[in-house]
Amino acid sequence: MKTIAFFNRKGGVGSTIFASHTVLYGHALGRSALGISLDQNNDMAQFLTPALPWADATEAIPPEKWDLRVLDVWAHSNAAHLLRPNLWVMLMDSPTAFHNGMRAIAEELVGPVLCVWNKGLPDPSDRSPLRVPELLAGRVTFADVRIPRRPELDMLPGSVWASDPDSAGAREMLQLVSEVLARVGLHPPGAPPPQNFPKIFGSASRSIHRDYRAREEAALAGIVASLGQG
Repeated sequence: MKTIAFFNRKGGVGSTIFASHTVLYGHALGRSALGISLDQNNDMAQFLTPALPWADATEAIPPEKWDLRVLDVWAHSNAAHLLRPNLWVMLMDSPTAFHNGMRAIAEELVGPVLCVWNKGLPDPSDRSPLRVPELLAGRVTFADVRIPRRPELDMLPGSVWASDPDSAGAREMLQLVSEVLARVGLHPPGAPPPQNFPKIFGSASRSIHRDYRAREEAALAGIVASLGQG
């Protein structure tokens, strides 16, 4: 079982849509895949369905032995430092997202981190203020693909690969998810993606929790028991 967590201390970077499509990609590969929301808005419901399941971590996490579990972690979650995924994925859409991400890696996160650079930012190899601190260099790598600018990620609910697979956002999302799964050993590097993604229409009901911090705290023991290991 592999666990991948999408997270940044800055919200609005696109974590939910990428996390949800990682579940979809895993399913298309024939893997048993589960999305897990640690987010007060439960936005995974916009992209997944009972056939491509997701779970609210503050309610219950199905105990089955999944091939792949994908976490969508809220920017303000108090549980991040207790999680032990096989891979953290951080989308970087601005200098703020980068600096917040580096601070979270240094102070909270355990395990390897894959940073995903936005096309609007300087190349990570350039000399610029957006440099990974030396003490994190052994844990942080950058994805080969760079994500589109934010407007290209504002897509409709459901599977973007089934509705518009040739759009710039859809193509680069496909490349990124393929790379993420390759890094945890669930897809051969450079292998072609699956074909014929199903049309998925997400749920309109997201079970938004206004008291999310209290819910998370109450469920913390169960969350750690399920997700505190890879």
